[in-house]
Amino acid sequence: MPTRKQVEQWDFSKLDQLAQHLVSAGGDLEAQLGRMVTQFSDTTWTGVAHDAACDRFTQENDDDRRLGADIKDLGTAVTAASSGLANEVRVLMGKVADAEHDKDPYPLTVSDKWEVQATFSASHPTEAQIKSAQDQINRHQGLINAAYTSLALAIVVQTKGINDAAAKIVARGELIARGIDDTHLSDADISKYGMNDDPAGTAAQDVKALEDGTATPEQIARLQAQSTLTPDELESIKDGKPANITPAQFQYLQGVMQAENGMSPKEIADLGSKLSPGDATTVQSSMSNAMQIMSNPKITADGGLTGGMPQLPKNVQDILKNSKPLMDANDGTQRNALGDIAQRGDSALRQGTDFDRGLLKQGSILADSNSWLADSDGAIANKLLDAASGDHQADSDFISGHGMDSTLGTGEKWGKDHMMAVLSHQWTPEQHGAQTMFSWIGPDASSTDDNVSKLAGQTSNSLAQFLSDNSDNLAKNLPGHDGQSLGAVNPALTQTLASTMVPYLGNFVGADPHMLINQTTGGLQHPDDLSKMFAVLDSDPAAAKSLNAAGAEWNDYFAYQAGMDPPSAPSIGIHSGQLSAAMGQGLNQQLQDLTAQQQWKYTEQYNHSTEMSDITAAWPAALPGVGTILGPLSATADSIYKADLTPPGDPTHPLPPDKTASALQSQVQTMIQPDAMRMDWNYTNGYATHDQDILSRFNITDSSGNTQNLLQNWNIATQTPDPGMKSNADIFIDEANNAGIPGLSNYNSFFQYGMTIPIGTTHGSQPAPGAPR
Repeated sequence: MPTRKQVEQWDFSKLDQLAQHLVSAGGDLEAQLGRMVTQFSDTTWTGVAHDAACDRFTQENDDDRRLGADIKDLGTAVTAASSGLANEVRVLMGKVADAEHDKDPYPLTVSDKWEVQATFSASHPTEAQIKSAQDQINRHQGLINAAYTSLALAIVVQTKGINDAAAKIVARGELIARGIDDTHLSDADISKYGMNDDPAGTAAQDVKALEDGTATPEQIARLQAQSTLTPDELESIKDGKPANITPAQFQYLQGVMQAENGMSPKEIADLGSKLSPGDATTVQSSMSNAMQIMSNPKITADGGLTGGMPQLPKNVQDILKNSKPLMDANDGTQRNALGDIAQRGDSALRQGTDFDRGLLKQGSILADSNSWLADSDGAIANKLLDAASGDHQADSDFISGHGMDSTLGTGEKWGKDHMMAVLSHQWTPEQHGAQTMFSWIGPDASSTDDNVSKLAGQTSNSLAQFLSDNSDNLAKNLPGHDGQSLGAVNPALTQTLASTMVPYLGNFVGADPHMLINQTTGGLQHPDDLSKMFAVLDSDPAAAKSLNAAGAEWNDYFAYQAGMDPPSAPSIGIHSGQLSAAMGQGLNQQLQDLTAQQQWKYTEQYNHSTEMSDITAAWPAALPGVGTILGPLSATADSIYKADLTPPGDPTHPLPPDKTASALQSQVQTMIQPDAMRMDWNYTNGYATHDQDILSRFNITDSSGNTQNLLQNWNIATQTPDPGMKSNADIFIDEANNAGIPGLSNYNSFFQYGMTIPIGTTHGSQPAPGAPR
């Protein structure tokens, strides 16, 4: 791809001039044909010979007019390329300018390779200065990388548009030369003639040239153009719909795959390596794209042609469907090469392909391998998972176990051992492939793209059910790790899984749809499944803190929503109570499974694990209607995120496990069950959204004579004023009780009732203890 210097030298006026010339040439041809028609019509020639000549002249005139239109279309494609690329360059160079104008805290420059660099005034900057500069660099580098990627994609798309238009002119000329009437031929039929009516044969010649290092620029451009989908085709597969490409393109790519049947994955990965570095990159990215396109079951073409695993080269298929661990060094080389191929392509093409499904399967097999190459298994497995995990449909199929049939060998069935292998393998801090498989599920919950949010919701259900169904192993007895938990073996992965579940907690207790972030996720299969899921994710202290704090925020949100809609308060209160019960049961179970010494370590890590909580604290912005309530939620949540556990005894002489657990469980219950004032405060804030007059009831005057409002600031509401004065909390409680807010006095009772009944129990059929009958 181009360097900065090259991009700065681009002159799009040359493209504009070429476009004008092409459009003019097409117009000139049409004008000349018009003059010829006039001259022929003005002749006085008659008879059979005239009629035959007239028929021939009419056909050629029509053919040439279509050729003229094709030439003008090429001009239009060049114009579109000039305009589109000029805009992409403008955006990219704007990001570069923004970086180089940013002097705070350090001046930045952008290199010829688009790398952002900082300049320090001191010859030996401190670690703090380096970190500050790195944050500044990362911010601008991310924006430049995004703009550069957009430019790269635009180059591919616009190049394909120009190549397609040019190929149509070549094909039209071939038809005219052969005397073939193209009046009733489709564009797909016409395009076949651009490859001498033998796309597969052309593909075989191109692959041979790539293998020998003799490929011409035309062959490289053809491979690149044919290994690209149009924006409409990309949108179709992204939406889970079939994308019907031309038979010529399908047959060409099919020919490429067949020409590689005798090659190993490593040999396929090395195709193009004998060419110049730039051409090699183009060829290898195009070959990756070709595999993604041809292995996608949603890719079709007229004549019953369909993509999928069977379209891939035979040796690639054999490895992707293999169920054995690494056998020798060459086996590792070949599987590693598949990761290389996958990483080089266009990520937009990773939309439910069998290539990606096979890579995920192989990653799980190597993660579970005990072969003599065990030391390298983690690296190769991580590479395969990382390469394929950008394909969210493939991730979803792997997690659920559905849709993986294409990766199975004869007589093989898909089992939970693949998912368990990914979770059980002890990944190093530098290996994030497994995390990437799951990290998208949470953020995509609130996507405005219905297909994206639907897939995320369905996948969250599958993942939560898997964690629950396998809680005995994951929470306390991870296979192969001597009784350790998932959190102890893979803390970073556990934290990713915990953050993934946060947006769906309301779904898992059956909250009303209008309160949910995602409308697709349903409940779990059994009433105690949610508490089992919490027990698994609570096995890492940082994950436990972030997940339970997020659960507490859901409770704040429930109380707020109940205040907004008092008739629904009983049902909402029950859901809130059920969530708290599941949280408490899960964390209590995790504490019970720890020895006294382990509990000391766990609680110490819990109290110092704030980073995950800081990350998760931003999630309520996705809640429906949260724009009006983020302030109250943020204020009350602060106390939960800062909550600590205090293990009794001391680190060297802790109490017996049962007494330690008992003391900690009491603290846990206090932390995750909101007190009455916290609940009432959120409920009243919700009610105040449609009764603004109630706000004035909560005005107070502090000792300095300043007016403050207890509803608008949680910290003020919980302050204790000067000795001898009535506490702000007592003032709030008195005013709330006397305000006549519908349903407020009973909401806590329904919450308590919810803590005593299983998730899935009919809500509202029984009054809560103490509620009016």
